[in-house]
Amino acid sequence: MAYIQSASQNATAVNSATQAFPSNVTAGNFKVVIVSKQSLSSTLTVSDNLDGSYTQDLVLSAASDTTGIFSKANATGGATTVTFTGSGSNALLVDILEFSGVVLSSPTDQTGSASHGTNSATLTIGPSGTTTQASELIVAGSSLHTAQTATWGSGFASDPNANATATLAGSLAAAYKVVSAIGSQSATVTPGGNAAMTGVLATYFLQSSTIVFLGQACL
Repeated sequence: MAYIQSASQNATAVNSATQAFPSNVTAGNFKVVIVSKQSLSSTLTVSDNLDGSYTQDLVLSAASDTTGIFSKANATGGATTVTFTGSGSNALLVDILEFSGVVLSSPTDQTGSASHGTNSATLTIGPSGTTTQASELIVAGSSLHTAQTATWGSGFASDPNANATATLAGSLAAAYKVVSAIGSQSATVTPGGNAAMTGVLATYFLQSSTIVFLGQACL
């Protein structure tokens, strides 16, 4: 399993936005998206120009935001632009990531979520249900209703592209890790100051031929 690339943006007061992957996506890889609309009960959709609609793994509407995680397995290779929609007139925050080594069909195993009101406390996202297999990719995202960066707990690699896009519209943080034992999963994220927060995570099956060693993968 390997992290390949990511991209992010915060769009103010829009119902839709597009974000391209910086480089061509590799055929067969896994695409996962964190998207947040800073409105309650917003309807979120995600699609791209090569593979159409993404699977909605989990959506949480709480703490002034609607935040979701969406995915698409077995990507078509090539230049890929992702389109996001979210009902309501407030900011739309998005982060797109590409990974290798995820199964080619039905990749989603477990999900978890959490939220809190405006304070500086650490948010614990999850726990998820118990994972089905030992080797899985965990992806987590958190929307903060103010413009600030966030710090992820031990074991998670922060997506710097997501964590660097704080604006007056708010901010979006994303992170990932690989686990090698069956169990429930959670993620902790600490805001830089007072913020209402929502968080989502999902676990994804890795291919049985993927060997993870010190954060790297050999296929």
